[in-house]
Amino acid sequence: MAIVENSKIVRIHIHDVLDNNCKGCLIYRKNLKNTSVSEAGNYCLFECEVGKELKRMGDRLLYYSFWERMA
Repeated sequence: MAIVENSKIVRIHIHDVLDNNCKGCLIYRKNLKNTSVSEAGNYCLFECEVGKELKRMGDRLLYYSFWERMA
């Protein structure tokens, strides 16, 4: 049950980070206007500190999901 609670906390944190940092990001919009969606997303994943943190949290969710299925 603790894994479910942990994954819920991570999902809430991801939502908060997206709302507070990524919603309306001017860099993403500029990249999206000049490139494709995947290129604009690559900036977030590999160069933006907030995007890197979101990636780490997503990886953590995958880890929790794996252990939820194993339980």
